Amino acid sequence: MDRLFHEGGNFFGTTLAGLTPDGEDITTITTTLTADEATSRPTDADGALEAVNTSASIASSSKQSLDPGEFRILKFSTVEVTSELRCVTSREELARAPAYVALSYSWGTVDVSHSIQVDDRTVNVSKTLFEALTSLRSQAIFEACDGNLWIDALSINQQDVAEKTQQVQMMAKIYQSATIVVGWLGQMTTSDRRGFETIRSVTETLRLGEVYDGLGNHVMNAPALASTFTLAEREGIPYVGHPAWESVAPIYEKSWWSRVWIIQELLHAQHFMFLCGETVIEDYILHFAANLARVPFLSQAMHEARGSGLGRFAASSLALWREEWIKGLRSNMLACLIRTVAAKSTDPRDKIFALVSLCNDIQPDFINYDYGLKEVLIGLAGVQLRKRAPNMDGLSIPQSFGRIEGVPSWVPCWAGATPTGVVDLAMTRFSALKHGTELPPCSDVFLQAVENTFILGIHTQKMDEIAVVLDTHVEGDVPSTKNIARDICSDDYYAWLCAFYRHQCRQHQLEWDLAELTEGLGTYPTGKPIEEVYWRSKIFDDQRARSSQIIAKHCALSREEMQETFPRVISLATEIREGEALGVHSSQHSFQQMQLCMSYEDLVRDIQFKRMADSDEYTERSPGGFRKYAVTVKGYVAWIPPNAEIGDELHMVDGARVPYILRRLYDKGEPEDYNVELVGDAYVHGLMSGNDIYSSDLLEAKQLVHIF
Repeated sequence: MDRLFHEGGNFFGTTLAGLTPDGEDITTITTTLTADEATSRPTDADGALEAVNTSASIASSSKQSLDPGEFRILKFSTVEVTSELRCVTSREELARAPAYVALSYSWGTVDVSHSIQVDDRTVNVSKTLFEALTSLRSQAIFEACDGNLWIDALSINQQDVAEKTQQVQMMAKIYQSATIVVGWLGQMTTSDRRGFETIRSVTETLRLGEVYDGLGNHVMNAPALASTFTLAEREGIPYVGHPAWESVAPIYEKSWWSRVWIIQELLHAQHFMFLCGETVIEDYILHFAANLARVPFLSQAMHEARGSGLGRFAASSLALWREEWIKGLRSNMLACLIRTVAAKSTDPRDKIFALVSLCNDIQPDFINYDYGLKEVLIGLAGVQLRKRAPNMDGLSIPQSFGRIEGVPSWVPCWAGATPTGVVDLAMTRFSALKHGTELPPCSDVFLQAVENTFILGIHTQKMDEIAVVLDTHVEGDVPSTKNIARDICSDDYYAWLCAFYRHQCRQHQLEWDLAELTEGLGTYPTGKPIEEVYWRSKIFDDQRARSSQIIAKHCALSREEMQETFPRVISLATEIREGEALGVHSSQHSFQQMQLCMSYEDLVRDIQFKRMADSDEYTERSPGGFRKYAVTVKGYVAWIPPNAEIGDELHMVDGARVPYILRRLYDKGEPEDYNVELVGDAYVHGLMSGNDIYSSDLLEAKQLVHIF
């Protein structure tokens, strides 16, 4: 049987051959999988109707399919400009292609109410694409490129899987070779115009685009909070809470920023410009976005703007990624996937395929539209496991996503599933090993095709079993902050604040109850006082905590402190609200409010983190977020994933630093086999503070388990 880490083994085409049992060819495996996959392949629900309609016409209008190294250009007339959009297609060798513009846009919703003429045939397109083409042909760059355009939905025959695979594999080169890439942000509104002007003015005033050296390094130190507010006041920049910021926020909420494909379209471009309506937008919107996390004033202003949401984080992340790209920095696929968890794509497979050209450890031939989502996810997981060997900490990732029917439990569902909010412990900072201890090697790890899926075979050592489970989730009535101005003077925000802290109080009350329950369990199995074990491990990182004398009173606010602090928060919020009566808004008024808000934030922080520590200690967040509280058969207290149950087993997996929860599957495989489902990782109090768990007497004999 071929082993997972066999020399030369990889996934898809060149891919699964080295990972399949007894040298079985990938085509045999995919044929087996595809029979069940037929009904679960992407249905293109979020806009692919455009691709279906356009590709049907492209297929019939194209006289020949594309040869390797060729791509299809659309040539629009630059002489006769009428209300009708007409173009002809031509096959070109990418290496000898004429000047052309590549369009970067968001496909949007299913709306094919518009049409254009392609090779004298009517092709239905979305309103978004129609407006982009109409606006683009009035630009000077359109005429300079002789009307030559490349547009993914029109230039690729979406119904020809072989062509689509070939073209997407070379898409990075297509954008690299373009004379310019144009990012379409939609039609210009009055609000957009005000927003762009504010962004441009602030960027120029703070010189946000002039703080890079010749290598693209950002050389401006992040200014202090007070200095940025002083600078803003001196330079006449709109104060925090000014209506101008509410025109800025929607610009970064445009759908273009959320699309996963635009990342490579921006990064691979030799020249890039934004187009909104018929107005060309320069790089200043990227410089502004990159500095949202660096300049406290900008961060605060955007945070409080009505309608400001996840879009600004996507824009900031993209702008920072661009800075790294210019410096030649490249990330592996895992890092790219983590950065784009919230990004969107019409086809779920594209959440992965769109990142291949951006990472440094996956080759373009991984992209293959012959395979369904299930196969792509399994293939990627196998590649990741082999590349990280002998470290098996990647098994912590799947719990961060919901499950997809038919996808093994050891496979992260990066696409097609909703994130669960459970943070993987092993991939962050926690470890059951002493600092510097080498991971035990993982031997005889393999993938095997069983029942139309792949099982992961690996050796583990059982350490314990879950006996008690308590749900730590507190149902809340906290309203959404969407479209709420984050201004304490807002009635909506004030109502949200009160609801939020009522929920916080209930959450903290539950955690105090859990602490009391823990203390009532008696002597902890490690022999240390249970109060110290529970609170120390709940708060402190195993490698960074330097004091061994941490006790409960140093780590959590008492009930009395909470009861005193909560009214102070509401009182201070009321004081800030009443400050509105001081007079009309001014920069000085805004700064005075900000001083009050800083005091308010201090109290907020006390409640949110509910801990205090000596000034020389390094504190960490609790691993308990989104997890359940559990007690094991041997008397240990643990934080476990929300889907864990009584009877689930805790194991140490060869090559892993944290315990994993496995659920026995008695109806799978042969009765004598140890068949399990991976539930997630566990934080066990008293065992995650630098103890070498592998050398303890907790572990049973090593055994081979099959993870379905």
